[in-house]
Amino acid sequence: GINAEYGPVHITSITTLEEMNEKSGTHVEMARLRPNIVVKGSKPGAEGFWKVIRIGDQLELEQTFMNPRCGVVNALDGKLNSKVYDTLYKQGPFKDTRNRPCFGGYWKVLRQGVVHVGDKITLLKSMESNITGPYSLTKQFVVGST
Repeated sequence: GINAEYGPVHITSITTLEEMNEKSGTHVEMARLRPNIVVKGSKPGAEGFWKVIRIGDQLELEQTFMNPRCGVVNALDGKLNSKVYDTLYKQGPFKDTRNRPCFGGYWKVLRQGVVHVGDKITLLKSMESNITGPYSLTKQFVVGST
């Protein structure tokens, strides 16, 4: 699909999702956002300012594009919840230039490597100077998984 044009890896943050759920009073499941990698330990929204990261000892990724969300997030396992997109729109951390809610980002691989749950994430380049790490993974990385 079009996602692969931006980058084969989709990264989101559990703390960003938890903050959005708390602010909105709803419960959006991470599975609706379909990430390859879920980060824990970062400040809510911090991942939107990361530019280049290293996971573990080898894998290096560069963020290419924030992930604009659409109504597909309302569907999970054949069930619809129309409040999910509304929550992302009203409480999500970012909006793109067309005012679509964004959650997570697409990343391209700069240097290949194997990663595991619990691997440290080192921030190599940021779009903002006050973002720091290290962080750790909460989901095993498998390119192309859903």
